[in-house]
Amino acid sequence: MYTVAVLLALATSACAYTVTKPSGAQGWTNVGPQPASWNRVSTDPLNFSIILTNQDRAVLPQDQILVAQQDGVSTDTVNCNPPSGGWPLGKSFRINLVKSTEDQSTIYAQSDEFDIKAPNATSSTSLAITTPTTPIAAPPVTTSSSSSSTTGNNAPPNPNGSAILKASSGLMAVLGAVTLFAA
Repeated sequence: MYTVAVLLALATSACAYTVTKPSGAQGWTNVGPQPASWNRVSTDPLNFSIILTNQDRAVLPQDQILVAQQDGVSTDTVNCNPPSGGWPLGKSFRINLVKSTEDQSTIYAQSDEFDIKAPNATSSTSLAITTPTTPIAAPPVTTSSSSSSTTGNNAPPNPNGSAILKASSGLMAVLGAVTLFAA
């Protein structure tokens, strides 16, 4: 009899809600709404609540209700808005799909542990790109014809620091831009 009960419990758990996002490989950032996704079978309850939890109460002092009542049938993804104090940063978070906000002990599914990080927190190095603050003068543009002449723009730079480049053809403008940026 005990074996039948264990097998029945295992079969039931194999056909229940499963959380696909967030996961250990794809956590959340602390900016804006974050996606929660799940799979369900036809015997699963129609609705559930989504709770953010962490066993480390120094990181998350109490569980946070992210979605009070979610229709699990019409969609399999929802964007969860941040809790009132914003997303906490840290490791070992989980989301629980529970029966209701009043009955959080009935857990339909639980995500794998995941991290909540600041965006682009995966690298300890950063790349700084600087732009020159002084205008760059464009070289005169030459055109070839039976009589060779040089044209250019000798006007002073704009007050906002940008340079003006005029060319007699689009190709010459592209070549001039490549020359400026290649130098």
